[in-house]
Amino acid sequence: MTNPSEQAVVFASAVEGFVKSLRGPIAPHVRQEFTRLGIDLNQPAPAYTLENWETAMRFAANDLYGELPDNDRFRQMGRDFIKGYIQTAFGKAALTFTRLIGPRRTLQRMSNNFRSAANYIGCEATDLRDRYVELRIWMLPQFLPQWRNRPTFFVHYRHGVLEEVMAQQSVD
Repeated sequence: MTNPSEQAVVFASAVEGFVKSLRGPIAPHVRQEFTRLGIDLNQPAPAYTLENWETAMRFAANDLYGELPDNDRFRQMGRDFIKGYIQTAFGKAALTFTRLIGPRRTLQRMSNNFRSAANYIGCEATDLRDRYVELRIWMLPQFLPQWRNRPTFFVHYRHGVLEEVMAQQSVD
């Protein structure tokens, strides 16, 4: 693997959350495809290239949520990722913390959360009024040349992530 600061990467915590989101044994063909892409679902490496991770996630979305329209597949995968992530040690701690600080401060801290999952994401929260926070999420400039003009599902995936993060604020 090259230096993570030189290319867009996804960290092991994202892989662990994905595995937990499956809620059961991983189908052999899913495990085989991830392995083909260099992603070990049993013992995640510290980081994986965004290119390999995106390919693996497209495969998983089609396999797991094939009955849904494209954008809904990725949105549901984002929701399920959070449900899996909060089953990890780090995710449980993060959930407890977000419940303590509440929805507004949780959204204000999303930059930290996204950066703990990947090195290529920028995020900024702006308070608009009483119950509204605007989030801007983007790819950091140093990674844009490789990714510019490529279609991506991550907008819908992150939408699902944010929906579930907010839903978990009130779940007991």
